[in-house]
Amino acid sequence: MAYKCEKELRLKAKEFIEKLKNEDIEGEITQVRDYMVKVNIKKNDDQFGNLNIYYSPKKEKYTLKCHELRNRQLEQGLISLWEGRNFFCQEGNKEKSSVDYQIYVDGSYIEGKIGYGVVILDDNKLVEEISGEVTDPLAQHSRQVGGELVATQEGVKWCHKNRVEEVDIFYDMENIKKWATGEYKTNKALTQNFKEFINKSKVKINWHKVKAHTGVKWNERADKLAKAGAINGSNQNRENNLIEELEEIANKFVDYLQRNGYTVEYKGIYNSNCAKLKLSDGINFLGHLNIYNTNKLNLVPKYHELKAKEYQSELEELWQEFLKRN
Repeated sequence: MAYKCEKELRLKAKEFIEKLKNEDIEGEITQVRDYMVKVNIKKNDDQFGNLNIYYSPKKEKYTLKCHELRNRQLEQGLISLWEGRNFFCQEGNKEKSSVDYQIYVDGSYIEGKIGYGVVILDDNKLVEEISGEVTDPLAQHSRQVGGELVATQEGVKWCHKNRVEEVDIFYDMENIKKWATGEYKTNKALTQNFKEFINKSKVKINWHKVKAHTGVKWNERADKLAKAGAINGSNQNRENNLIEELEEIANKFVDYLQRNGYTVEYKGIYNSNCAKLKLSDGINFLGHLNIYNTNKLNLVPKYHELKAKEYQSELEELWQEFLKRN
């Protein structure tokens, strides 16, 4: 008695087995059930477990499942081959591809800042690394998704610049490829712009999904670059906030000192962390008071440039009174 859709499944399995032969992989049908066929996978006499191919007559769609593979080295390559892309396999941290250039992309979100990371390889040898903060206003509420999209675009731009016509792009966020190929709808301007960019690109892209944080060498490197881009952006944002706070406090303290009998000239911010005040008692120059604002020194006055040291204790008392009122 034939199983449901057995004929269709056997034909599909044999077709895929022929593709496997081109990669020196042996495939053999070992079991058929309703809507499913099981294919045993071997390479160089090593058993890799089974693939299951499912068929939905209602959707007229075949699906490959790899959950019975005992050795996972070939999984990404088998999926790529099933989806009609170039075959590649992961052996430890080494990736093999029939295309000369490979690009790994990733995005990161840290403390409100988005970063992107790109690793570019020529025949598995490092060529260039690209990293930075995502500043596109459309990406600001997308968290790390914006980083993933920008990383991919930066990789493709590099291909344009270096006249690379075909590339393997390795990514760990499912949506990247599906937005690019139209499998997912692009409902927002950010993803619409991404899809339009990819569509206009003359670079042939072979998409390869990798699992995040599983020890894949270059994917982990792209992740670190993306984090660095986000952290640098976060640090810059923090530095800007410190400067704004310092400038506000310094101007208020100038007013406070003047109301207490001092003549004060605000000289500005030096080295992005020090507000300098020129002090006088109305007749004599007293020196400078420096107010520092850093991650370690939060609004701390320093008196090393104060020439009239006898005023230091009074200035410190005024500073403490000022802080209590502000």
